[in-house]
Amino acid sequence: MKKMIFAAVALGVVTSSAFATDIDPSSITTVPATVTVAAPANITASFKPIIIPSGPQAAWTDVGVLTVTSTDGSVVAAQGDVTAPDYSDQYNSWTTTGTNDTNHKIKLAVSTNDSISYGYHGTSHIWRLYSSGTPIKIQLASDQEVAADSYTFKLFAAKLLN
Repeated sequence: MKKMIFAAVALGVVTSSAFATDIDPSSITTVPATVTVAAPANITASFKPIIIPSGPQAAWTDVGVLTVTSTDGSVVAAQGDVTAPDYSDQYNSWTTTGTNDTNHKIKLAVSTNDSISYGYHGTSHIWRLYSSGTPIKIQLASDQEVAADSYTFKLFAAKLLN
């Protein structure tokens, strides 16, 4: 048995020495390497109002533009004021009241014209999906009489998880 162990060890030494060679110093090459660690994608959102005159206004009159941009260019999601008591997922519409006179009301909607898709995406309300940077129109949801006032409301924007 001792002879077999010695033979196995001797064979291992011979085998490993067969691969032991010197490095050719003239072949040494420097390989530049860079590892980039990216920050998580973030979104920015902005709203640009469009001033409209008071009086009768047609449905789908633009009152502003929401722009949502993702730092990695991925698809973004937007929705109207889901906190409004009359928010409608079906029409992505809601009513907001005047700041100066709460009797002044306008019904608004998020335009779905440039939406690429929609769904709940793990939430209780429908989100409309848009390409990053797409101008998203906020519009009057119906023909209505618009009183001179300032109307404040919320818009929501998010990025999708991968």
